[in-house]
Amino acid sequence: MSLSDEQRAQREANLRLVRAYVGLVTVMGDALGRLAQKQPWRTSLLRRAMQNVFEEAFDKEWLLVALGRLPRGPDGLAQRLSAVAAFTLVLTRQMLLSPADTVELCMAALVHDLSRVPPELEPPGHLGLRSALRCSADVLTDEVCHQTSVALEWALPLSTNPRATARLIAPPSIFELLTQPGPNRPPVGSDHVMRLLGQLAGQRLDSTAVELFVRTLGFFPPGTSVQLSDGSMAVVVAPPSDANVAQPRVRPLDAKGGLGRELSLSGNPDLMVRQEIRPTVNPLRAWLEP
Repeated sequence: MSLSDEQRAQREANLRLVRAYVGLVTVMGDALGRLAQKQPWRTSLLRRAMQNVFEEAFDKEWLLVALGRLPRGPDGLAQRLSAVAAFTLVLTRQMLLSPADTVELCMAALVHDLSRVPPELEPPGHLGLRSALRCSADVLTDEVCHQTSVALEWALPLSTNPRATARLIAPPSIFELLTQPGPNRPPVGSDHVMRLLGQLAGQRLDSTAVELFVRTLGFFPPGTSVQLSDGSMAVVVAPPSDANVAQPRVRPLDAKGGLGRELSLSGNPDLMVRQEIRPTVNPLRAWLEP
C-alpha cells in the first residue's frame, strides 16, 4: 500500500525519534563502560543525546513510552536508565516545565540509580561498576542533578524537600524494574504494577507523583500487547482520553499479524482489555506502519 505524503512525513518523524532513543541508550552504555573502568567521560555527550530525544519526542510521547517498554538487550542497564528518563520526560509534558528544566529533570532520571545499582542489573563484563559509580557520585550530582528539585517545587506540590526529584522519578523507576524480567522471576504485568503503585501511594511513594504517572500512562501503557474481550489481540498506542485508565486506545491485530485502524476502548462496553500478553509482533510497528 502506497503512503500519502503526510503518512511518509509522520513515519520519518517517528523514525527520527527511534534513532534518537537508540543514540541515548548507546551513549548511556558508553558512559557506564567508562565509569566501570574508572575512565573519564563527558556528561555533555549524555546531555546532547537526551536533548535530541527531547526535541524529537514532541507530539510523539506515546512512541517514546513504547520504546522504553521494549525488552532489555545486552545493554540492559543502559536501557533501564534510558527508559526511566523517557517515562519521566512524558510526565514533564503534564507539568509545563521549561525545555531547560525538562532536560535537567530527565538527566536526573538518567543517573538516578547509578550510586546504588542492584547487583542483578549490572551488565556482564561490568565488574566493579558499583564502586566506580560511587567514586563518581559527587561529580554526577554536581554536573547533572543540580537544581532539578528546585524546578519541581513549583511544578508539583511534592514538597520543598530536596528529594522532590527522586519522589517524582520513583514511580517510573519501579514500573520499569518490575515490568522487565528479573533474576529468577518473570516480568509483572503493567496493570498489576500500576495497582501496586496505587497501594504504595501516600506510604512509601508520593501520592501526587503516583497519580500523575498512572493517569498519564494508564494501566496498559503504549507499546503493551493485550488480548481484548472478544479474543483478538491488539497493541496499545495511547492511554485513555478520560479517567478510565484501564481502557486505552489500541490498534487490533488480524490473524496474519496485520494492524488495523486505531480505535478507542473507552466508553465501549462491548470491547475491553482482558489481559496483557507477550508480544506476537514488534509493537513499534503500530507507529511505523500506516
